[in-house]
Amino acid sequence: MSSEAKAELARANGCEHPIVTRSYAFAEKVKQVTGGRGADVIFDGLGREAAAENLAALARRGHWVSYGQATGALEPVNLAEKSGTFSQPVLFHYTEDFLHPMAGRVFAALRDGILTPDVRHRYPLAAAADAHRALDVPTSRYRTGAPRSRRLRGAPPRGGSAAPPGSRHVVAAMRATPGSAPRTCSPQP
Repeated sequence: MSSEAKAELARANGCEHPIVTRSYAFAEKVKQVTGGRGADVIFDGLGREAAAENLAALARRGHWVSYGQATGALEPVNLAEKSGTFSQPVLFHYTEDFLHPMAGRVFAALRDGILTPDVRHRYPLAAAADAHRALDVPTSRYRTGAPRSRRLRGAPPRGGSAAPPGSRHVVAAMRATPGSAPRTCSPQP
């Protein structure tokens, strides 16, 4: 993440080791926090500028999930040196057939208190245009830099998990399961 304020917010949402950097240099800290092992799973929304660090931070047999290209498209990636796997999920491929069941699980998680929204401002319906403008501001704290929810209390998503069996380290902001190894957060601008 790019600021101590974002790191504090990540800590408040369960991240034990937020990494603050403006240069996308985080692999060394990930290695330090994981005892040299690296992250079993890396969730990357940055793309090109973070690619070398993602590869350096990835554990042997790790999985790299590239879900965005904020800094540009990735060049082809060779994970052979790590025996790693790579995926680039496209949201619409998952929502096409599964939108209603997925939305139902999200609303159930909200109802059950598993996901907790970070509501920072409420607008009356008459001010809906103001709310939309606030979301469009690139530096808006309503839109960027803040983990808005926690993963389902250590449980893999229905249908399995992208993480290899026995995964201990994930580069993302999430609540640590009691007794689990430390979790780290990747830099998100």
